[in-house]
Amino acid sequence: MRKLYAIVVLGLCVGVLFWALQALTSDAKERGKEVKVNVTDLPDAVRATLEKEAPGAEIEEMEKQEEEGKVVYDVDVKIEGKEFELKIAANGTVLKKEAEEEEEKEGEERDEEDKDEGVTVSLGDLPEAVQDTLKIAAPNGEIEEIEKEEEDGKVVYEVDVKIDGKEFELKIAADGTLLKKKAEEGKEGEEENDDEDDDEDGE
Repeated sequence: MRKLYAIVVLGLCVGVLFWALQALTSDAKERGKEVKVNVTDLPDAVRATLEKEAPGAEIEEMEKQEEEGKVVYDVDVKIEGKEFELKIAANGTVLKKEAEEEEEKEGEERDEEDKDEGVTVSLGDLPEAVQDTLKIAAPNGEIEEIEKEEEDGKVVYEVDVKIDGKEFELKIAADGTLLKKKAEEGKEGEEENDDEDDDEDGE
């Protein structure tokens, strides 16, 4: 009878240990994996931070997970057409906010294109020093186009302007230094032809 009792007790102990081991394993797996959540599942602090960092953003996905023993929330949002990833701690602290990799690459490509090709700007966008130089170099000139670009790490402005019917290209540094002023090639050719005609008429 005692042997039977011992066997039953031993079996119960093994069963309890097996159940506890399964529970611990399941809990560990639960902590390691990401669980999808809704806005209503977020703590007030996390929700407040999300509204501050991404007001009016389109929420694409939210996940709750545990990192280094702390609960964090990963939120993928779209702000003005750009996708961002936010990582927010349970107390509302922003741990990470960055653009998705593809968006970053596209932004870098656009920046490189802007540097190479120049960005069209208006007269009002020019720094005051550049405007002052432009008034001196091309008084009463008719501005046709202004481009802002980067050369050797410095911002310069290229201005196409018509002065007394002749087209000129000006290049002005951001501090107002006049780097270049030359007539367009076509106009230079016409001027040379005009000089030759004058010489022939004189002869």
